[in-house]
Amino acid sequence: MSVTTIHQTVASPKAVTVQHDFWNATTNGDKLFSVRGGIPLGDAFDQLSLLIAASQSAAEEARVAISAGEVPQSHWAASHMLEFSYALVQSMHQGVIDHEKR
Repeated sequence: MSVTTIHQTVASPKAVTVQHDFWNATTNGDKLFSVRGGIPLGDAFDQLSLLIAASQSAAEEARVAISAGEVPQSHWAASHMLEFSYALVQSMHQGVIDHEKR
């Protein structure tokens, strides 16, 4: 008599982003923007890389403008994108912590 066992593999849950609200919109602390929870970290890293690259480019444009004696406009873009990047990193970090608790 032969016994057949069917093993069902269950994919282990992967770390994902967690909800992270940021950017004060009002004096009482209401947040304007948010990183969505549930995004796989691989996808979040792709977006983080793009944000940082764009920040670097905007900062370089500002440096060139300043060295040419012009008033840079791109420094605000760099500042905002770095704020978005930081919020994404915080979301991803908490996602890793939550994943490791399982």
